[in-house]
Amino acid sequence: MSVKSPYLAAEHSVMDRRSRGLHRFLVSSPVLLLLAVGLIGHLKKAHHVGAAGTAEYDQNVLAYQGRVAAAEALLSRTGPPVDAILEEAGRWDAGFTSGQLKPLEPAAFEDHLNDGARGQVLRAGLGLSAELGLRAEAALRDGQPGRAAEEAMTSCESAYGLRGFELQAFVQSTMAVRRGVLVLSRAWPSLTSEEREGFRKRLRPLLAPLDEPEKLANTEKAQLKEYVQRQGREYLPPDVDPTKEDDTTDRQRMASDRSLADMNAKIQKLLQS
Repeated sequence: MSVKSPYLAAEHSVMDRRSRGLHRFLVSSPVLLLLAVGLIGHLKKAHHVGAAGTAEYDQNVLAYQGRVAAAEALLSRTGPPVDAILEEAGRWDAGFTSGQLKPLEPAAFEDHLNDGARGQVLRAGLGLSAELGLRAEAALRDGQPGRAAEEAMTSCESAYGLRGFELQAFVQSTMAVRRGVLVLSRAWPSLTSEEREGFRKRLRPLLAPLDEPEKLANTEKAQLKEYVQRQGREYLPPDVDPTKEDDTTDRQRMASDRSLADMNAKIQKLLQS
C-alpha cells in the first residue's frame, strides 16, 4: 500500500524505528525472544507486507530460541569446554539438516540484520563456529590432527546453514566455512584413509549451488521495489536511495559469488585428494 501523505509516511517511519528499537531491547536476553516476536509481529503486521507477524515467521524465529540461548551462554564464559562447544555446534547442524532450523530471510526491506532476532541468531551461530574453529587450530598446534579435523568440520557445518538469511550473511557464512576447510586441509595429511572418506561424505553437502547469491539478490531487490511502492517514492526516508540500494545489492552479490566459488574450490580440492 503506497503512502500518499507525508503524515502517514512519518507514522510508518516512527513505527519502523519503534519496532526495531523494541526488538533490540527484548532480544538482548534470549529468554525474552518469545515476547519479542509476539510484540513485533503485532507492531509490524498492519504496516508491512511479507511474512512479519505471521505464524510461519514467528515459528521460524522461535525454533532458534534454545540454540541461541545455549550458544550465547557458552560464548559468554571464559574458556568454555571444547566438548560443550562441539556438541552445541552439532545441534545447530542437526537443526539445519532436519529442517527444524530454517533460513530467516528478511520479511520486508526494513527487516535489517543489524536489528532484532535475525541478527541475534546470525551472531550466535557465527560466534559458535568461530570459537570452534579457534579450538581446531589449537588442537592442530597440539599435535591432535584427528581432533582438529572433527572440530573444523563441525565449525563448517554449523556455519553453512546460516548462508540463506541474506547476501550479507551469505558472505559471512561461506567465509566461515572456508576458514574451517583450511584448518581441515592442514590436518588432512595426518588422517587415515578411513577418516578422510568420512570427512568427504560430510564435505559434499557443503558444495553450495552457484545460483544461490542471485536468488538472494532478487529477493532483496523485490523487497526494495515493494517498499518504494508502499511508501511512495516522494516520501522515502533521506537515507534510502533505490538506485544506490540496488548497486549495493549488486556488489554484495558479486562478493557472494566470489566467496562461494572460493569455498567450493577448496572443498573440491579436499574431495579429490
